Amino acid sequence: MKMTSWAWKAPLYSRVRRLPFFKNLLASEQKKLAGLFEHVPQPVGLHLDVGSGTGDSLSLFQAGKVLICMDASLAMLRRLPSSPKLLARAEALPFAARTFDFISAIGVLEYVAEAQAFFHEMRRVSQPEAQFIFTFSPPVLPNQIRRLGGERLYLRSAPEIARLSSQAGWQHRGRARTFMQEQWLVQRAED
Repeated sequence: MKMTSWAWKAPLYSRVRRLPFFKNLLASEQKKLAGLFEHVPQPVGLHLDVGSGTGDSLSLFQAGKVLICMDASLAMLRRLPSSPKLLARAEALPFAARTFDFISAIGVLEYVAEAQAFFHEMRRVSQPEAQFIFTFSPPVLPNQIRRLGGERLYLRSAPEIARLSSQAGWQHRGRARTFMQEQWLVQRAED
């Protein structure tokens, strides 16, 4: 089995996120996400969390009746206490069409090469009227610096994200911005 960078990052991931600088940065991001989540009708029903990682963002979404966690890294999933959990890629979800009432993807899109496929796949598995909250890393200097460490990131601008999500059938509902991340809430457009 090929070792990915997540195999060695996974044991350090949550620890690094608890260091003061990162803890403050993440608290700011979670505050913005919580503000957007307030606009999602509650309870959310069947919720898919794409890129759950070690579960650091799951506390934001306690209102779901059923939560399914998914990640492309087995090393990350092994550290995730929640279940059910599934190993899968965001661009090829193993779910039937129109399954989920709500989808979240926090800290995922910057690792996805095919953003168009990502947005189409999220729409395919979402119920009519479903809402989708996601984040992405814009091409600002701090995110460019992350690449110096060899991290493969796909940094995208807000106009590009707006175009790609709209083309996939998502309507913009709200957005926020923090130091290194944008947080967006979109809703599935009518067929």
